[in-house]
Amino acid sequence: MRVRLVGSILATAVTLYGAGLELDALLGQLQQVEDLSKKTIRESAGYVITYTRQDLDRMRIKSLKEILERLPFFRYNEDQNGLTDLLYVPFQPTQHGQIKLYIDDKEASDGLFGNSLQVFSEMDLSYIDHIEIYLGAVSFTLGTEPALTIIKLYTKDPARENSDTLDISGGSYGKKDVTFLSAKELESGKYLAYFNHRDLRRKKIHYKSVTLSRDKKFDVSYFTYYKGHLRYELFASRLDVHPFTAGALDLQPSYALISTRDFYTGLHYFDPQRGWKSYVYFTYSNVWENEEDEEILGVLPQKSFPFIRPYKSHRFKAASAVLESELSKKMQLGKKWSVLLGAIGKVKNFEFLINRFDDLDLSHPPYNQEKLLTAYMESSYLFNDKNIAIVSLKKDRYFENGPVKNYNQKMIRLGYVYNSKKFVTKMFYGEADLKPSPMQIIESLSSTDLDKQKYRVYALELQRKRQNSKLSLFYTKMNVQKLIVRDVKKMRLVNLSHALEFDSLDLRYRYHFDLYNTMEVDGFVVHPRYNNDRASGNLFGAHIVLYNRYKNFDFYNALVYRKWTRSQGSGIDYSFTIDYKYSKDLHFYLKGINVFDSAITTDYYGYDLAKSKILELPDVSVIDRQFLVGMEWQF
Repeated sequence: MRVRLVGSILATAVTLYGAGLELDALLGQLQQVEDLSKKTIRESAGYVITYTRQDLDRMRIKSLKEILERLPFFRYNEDQNGLTDLLYVPFQPTQHGQIKLYIDDKEASDGLFGNSLQVFSEMDLSYIDHIEIYLGAVSFTLGTEPALTIIKLYTKDPARENSDTLDISGGSYGKKDVTFLSAKELESGKYLAYFNHRDLRRKKIHYKSVTLSRDKKFDVSYFTYYKGHLRYELFASRLDVHPFTAGALDLQPSYALISTRDFYTGLHYFDPQRGWKSYVYFTYSNVWENEEDEEILGVLPQKSFPFIRPYKSHRFKAASAVLESELSKKMQLGKKWSVLLGAIGKVKNFEFLINRFDDLDLSHPPYNQEKLLTAYMESSYLFNDKNIAIVSLKKDRYFENGPVKNYNQKMIRLGYVYNSKKFVTKMFYGEADLKPSPMQIIESLSSTDLDKQKYRVYALELQRKRQNSKLSLFYTKMNVQKLIVRDVKKMRLVNLSHALEFDSLDLRYRYHFDLYNTMEVDGFVVHPRYNNDRASGNLFGAHIVLYNRYKNFDFYNALVYRKWTRSQGSGIDYSFTIDYKYSKDLHFYLKGINVFDSAITTDYYGYDLAKSKILELPDVSVIDRQFLVGMEWQF
């Protein structure tokens, strides 16, 4: 019944464009010309998926989570704290380095935990113009430290906005959102100022005698000012989280709260005519965690019998500061050969101010600083107007203090691109090292000398382009060696002794019926192999998305399907947005997410020490069924 109803809704949306639309063709063409994604996209940097300004506006997107759900080769997931973790596996460490998030050229990260995708994925995106996602053997010139997937959020151009905007919305479970954005072009420059308060209420989960919460509160401010080739940025955020099971061994914390504060400021210089680009940023972050359990919250390993120490409470406070700078120069050597040279310097300082398990104090570990020096080169040779070859080299040197060894990392990337009016072929090969994060190093100080992880990626993309459509076939083969995992029996982090391999195939088709009506269809399969075991089950995903306009109404409909591991099962998520343009400056919208409450779920696990058995909290929805109503007013 649900499938028939969803099919009927989608079929109706497809045909809306033919029902006597009154299109303003001139305005639509102007929007295409002003599409900023055409200025920032780098097709030679990998397999790229773009969400334009028009796409995001039609979605009335509220968070990056809505995009992550549709990301090929992944399923949306959350960890035991109710925070985004696309690679979540029970009892295993978060793989922070595999997916990196950037706001313009600034990596969203702190010095201790690494990437901040967990925090940023549910923040408001009203100040973002468009999104680019790079997969496969991605160019390391997109970011500072190595990653397999790079997500870039590009902020709005103040000159294009040139207005003040107020957005107010509310919805299921008492969720509230207030956003103000001011963007203006001045005689001396241009600026964008943004503020958001979000009270993100979520569905409560009941387990035995406790009610588990994943509610979050955000306060986010962002300011940027442009003058000539310079751009100044200032960002500040506050996040309070009720962290679900909070990692409690019995899945029943009696009290849990996480609070984070993030701040960064920086100056960015870019001169496209002379090829110079540079920046300097300072980032400060801190995090507080307070967790309690009436029984056993967790256990610590000990060297003597009984080899474990149970605890009922954990108090944690950490701070980090990062100073980073980059300088690069792109040179044209003749008509066919271009070279990009760059250097990066980064200093990370971090400290455990409080790390107390009951009455055991493990604060102030002997390791609290990491320095990075990087040099890179990317050379491109244009054989003719259709064929280009790319060679990229990068060398990282990490200087660790205290008892920790230094790390060397190298990255190699080779590429070939054929680009004609109708066909595009991309071939890439990449090798990359990925050292353990400072948090992983601290966890292993007394037990294991962790080695760096090694990745090899082969990628091939074939495109068929027509005037109103694009068909893309993307294949990637990835080999992972020495992956950092947690040995649950020994309660420590180790490098996996055997290799992992993943063969992935994605087919994506996008068709534009006209300027305001678009359809996108995507399907993928991932075949994982563990220790040369070819019997590992395949992972499947697909989605169909429709963007439509009828008179003063914009419609967005999305159907997302995931079939994952046997324990995680499968699910279908239908979401929609209806936007009504009351006047040029006033919009009203209705938004539904996971309307039929049938999206893929996650099982969470704990352990009963007294009975020596696994505890299970099954079928938890990580994408809540919710409805939102809102208003946007420009003035």
